[in-house]
Amino acid sequence: MVNITKYFGDVVAVDHVSFEVKDGEFFALLGPSGSGKTTTLRIIAGLEEPDEGELYIDDKLVNDVHPKDRDVAMVFQNYALYPHMTVYENIAFPLMIRRKELNLTKEDVRKRVLWVAKMLQIENLLERYPSQLSGGQQQRVALARALVRNPKVWLLDEPLSNLDAKLRLYMRAELKKLHEELKITTIYVTHDQVEAMSMADRIAVMNKGKVLQIGTPDELYAKPRDTFVATFIGVPPMNLIKCELKSTNNEIVLSCPGFKHSLEPEIGKAVIANIETDEVLLGVRPEHIKVDVRPLSNDAIKAKVLITEPLGAERILIIKIDDTTVRAKAPSELKINMGDTIYLHIKWNKILLFDPKTGKAIV
Repeated sequence: MVNITKYFGDVVAVDHVSFEVKDGEFFALLGPSGSGKTTTLRIIAGLEEPDEGELYIDDKLVNDVHPKDRDVAMVFQNYALYPHMTVYENIAFPLMIRRKELNLTKEDVRKRVLWVAKMLQIENLLERYPSQLSGGQQQRVALARALVRNPKVWLLDEPLSNLDAKLRLYMRAELKKLHEELKITTIYVTHDQVEAMSMADRIAVMNKGKVLQIGTPDELYAKPRDTFVATFIGVPPMNLIKCELKSTNNEIVLSCPGFKHSLEPEIGKAVIANIETDEVLLGVRPEHIKVDVRPLSNDAIKAKVLITEPLGAERILIIKIDDTTVRAKAPSELKINMGDTIYLHIKWNKILLFDPKTGKAIV
């Protein structure tokens, strides 16, 4: 995909998007509603025409190729099953309409349907109609219909969004396992960063029609290029604290609400060289803030607990440092209540610094 752009009236739905998906890769398009990810997927499927740019599948330009001739299969968010057809007929449909073209007998079709139904554990549902199925069963039928003809590219548009939390967790693992077995090149659209992080080999983070960053889950988490990616990836999101840079005695000091920290000389020089003002955003993830009821070092930061959110083995703390609110994680056995005074210990080797004007990462 090279510089793909799509307009809907005056709205730029997809804005010069470029990326390459490797053969057999599980690639996720991640972003909030309205970020352009579904439109991008529909362009790949041939359901939308790009206004600019070029789309290649297997190194072949397919801008003018009809959807049925692109050898891609798409699973829609609402599954789009045919209500008047049985499960067997729904799964068989993509093969039946191209049976002569694919040189398949009815027995060939039957074998393919039974194969994919067994793989997705729905062989006992083949005589039922969609209205007789649960949401999870309907989803499996939609997946089976897309897989039955063994497409070059498998396109999935938020296929788990209609499932309850427990089933969604189960189906995440099932989809990943299925991909590992079949090695079909997969492009998966989701607004759920946990889905993308747990399933994808690589992720393209989108916002307002643009791709902001592409990388592995670990790369996006550890080295986000801007504040949008930093706060969109990770639960709870990264804390961003407004600070000032001050030079004292050949040191670059990070002066933040309620605490100060001397930057390592190389980091300090890099920050000064890449920023126009003396303001900076300190990025620190909740898990990189150690919490205790007493100061464990000289640089401990005094804070007050506003809210505690128990999550079983750990709890999320919403904390106030002067007038700044941050989130941190703490083990559940650490007895902390709302209103308590606590002490924070930041893992300074894990921090990130961002330009507050551009939102871009500095170091």
